Amino acid sequence: ALRSVAARDALLDGEIVMLDAQGRTDFQALQNRATSRAGLAYFVFDLLWLDGQDVTALPLERRKELLRGAIEGAGPAIHFSEHFDVDGAEMYVHACRLGAEGIISKRRRARYATGVRTEAWRKSKCILRRDFVVGGFTEPTHATRGVGSLLLGHHVAGKLVFAGKVSRIRGFGASSLVRLRARLDELARPDAPFDPPPSGWLGRNARWVEPTIVADVTFSEWTRTGNVRHATIEELRDRPPERDKVIFPSVGLARSDLVRFYEDIHVWAMPHIERRPLTLVRCDRPITRDDALRTACKFLRHTRASQPGFAGVPRIDIPEQKKVGEYLYVDSPAALRSIIASGVIELHVWNARVDDVEHPDRVVFDLDPGDGATWQQVIDAARRLRAHLAALELEAWPRTTGGKGLHVVVPFRRGPTWDEAYAWSKEVAEALAAGDRGLTTAFEKHHRTGKILVDYKRNYRGAIAVAGFSIRARPAAPVAVPIAWREVTSRLRPDQWTVTNLRDRLARLRSDPWAGYASCTQALTPVLARRLQP
Repeated sequence: ALRSVAARDALLDGEIVMLDAQGRTDFQALQNRATSRAGLAYFVFDLLWLDGQDVTALPLERRKELLRGAIEGAGPAIHFSEHFDVDGAEMYVHACRLGAEGIISKRRRARYATGVRTEAWRKSKCILRRDFVVGGFTEPTHATRGVGSLLLGHHVAGKLVFAGKVSRIRGFGASSLVRLRARLDELARPDAPFDPPPSGWLGRNARWVEPTIVADVTFSEWTRTGNVRHATIEELRDRPPERDKVIFPSVGLARSDLVRFYEDIHVWAMPHIERRPLTLVRCDRPITRDDALRTACKFLRHTRASQPGFAGVPRIDIPEQKKVGEYLYVDSPAALRSIIASGVIELHVWNARVDDVEHPDRVVFDLDPGDGATWQQVIDAARRLRAHLAALELEAWPRTTGGKGLHVVVPFRRGPTWDEAYAWSKEVAEALAAGDRGLTTAFEKHHRTGKILVDYKRNYRGAIAVAGFSIRARPAAPVAVPIAWREVTSRLRPDQWTVTNLRDRLARLRSDPWAGYASCTQALTPVLARRLQP
C-alpha cells in the first residue's frame, strides 16, 4: 500500500493496528493474528522526510498538511490520523467513553524531536479502576519467600469469576511481599474459590486462599476472555467476608453486579449525577414486583452522618422551610461506588448543583402515560415538545426513564430562580397540552386516562428526577438512558436497556447521544410559552 504514496521518497511515523467492528484499535486481535495481514491498518500521524527534504523542523500543522497530500489515495489500509482542535479534557472524556485507549495531545507548532522525550507530546491513557478480591497467588520466580502474582476475581451473579493474575503491587518491596505471604498463608484453602477455576498450569500450581483481601486495581482494558490487561494493584485491604445478596432474582443480579456495572460505566454516568444533591432509593429485599418502591424499598432524602454505608461520600446542608436537610452528593467514582455498595438502587437528583443550590441549571419534562395511553402517544408528545422548545430557540435532550415514559431535559445558563424556572416550565407544559387533546397537565388520575401527562413538577426547589444511567427498582433491572432524538421512534421502549445489556449499547456507540449537552450555554427565552399556542 505504501508504494502508492505520492512521493519519490518519504519517512512516515505511524502505528500498525487492527480495528474491531466499532472501528476501535484491538491490541489483543493484533497479538493473536498469527501471520495473516487481514484487517491490518496503518495510521500515519507524522512526516519526517519528503522528496529529499528533512521536514522535522517544520511546525506539526505544516507537516500534517504535507502528510495528508502525500498519502491521499494511498489505499484503504493507509489512514491519515485526524486531529481535533478541542479542549483536551473534554476530548479525553469522550475518548474514554467510546472505549478508546486514550488520547495524544500535541503542540501544533512543535518541531519533530527524535530520540528524546518532549513536553510537546503528551499521552493520556484511559484507565479503568475497580475493586477485586484475591483468591490465590503464585510462588515467586527468584525469591525464596514472598509472592509472584496475585490471582484476582470479581462477583458475577453470585459466583466469584477469575479476572486474571497481577504481579505489580504499587509500593511493595521484598519485605512487604514477605509480610503479604504470611497473611495469605493464614487464609489458605485446599480448592479454588473461583467458578470456574483457572485452567492449565495456573490451575495446577496456584495456591488458593479465602477471598477476603480486597485489591484496588487500575488497568487498561478487559480482554476477550474476561481478564484485566496492564493491571497494577494500587492498594490491598482486608474486609470481613460477606454474603453477596441477590437483588434482582429474575435476572440473577447480585449487589456486587450492580457495583461492577457502575464501575464499568462511570465515565458515562458521572456527568449526569456529579455534584447534584441526591435522593436515594435503597432496597433491602429482592426486587420481584413492579411496585418494589412500595414493597421492598424506601426513599432516603436526608442522610445522617451516623447512617451506615456512606463512608467517604460528601454531604451538603441545605436550608429548608423548618430545618436544615443533609443531602449526599457524588463527586467521584469512589463515592458512587460506596452509595451503590450500601444497597442503593435508584439515584434521583436535583436540577441544581451543590456549588449553587439556589439556581437551577435545567428543567425536566416528564411525559407520563395514563391508563390506556399508547407508547406512540408518548413518542408524539416528545416530538411535539421538542418542536415547541425549538420555536423558543431552545435545544433539549431526551432519555428513557426505565419506567413507562420519557424525559425531555432542557439545560440553560444559571441565572433564573427556582420560582422563575418552575413558572416557565408550567407555561410550556400548559401551552403544549392546550394544543393537543391527547395531552394533559391535570395530575388527578381520572383526568389522565388515555392521555399523556406533561409533568412539569420536577422543577421546583427540592424536586427530583431520576438521574441518567440510574438503575430502576423493577424486576428486569432497567436503566434510565440518555438517547438521541433519532432514536425516539415507535421501536424504542422506555425499559429497553437494562443492567445486563446497556454495556453492549455503550460499546457500540460511535458518539455520545447527548453530545453538546454539557457545553450548552443557552438562556431561557423570555418569550412566554402561551404565545406559541397553536
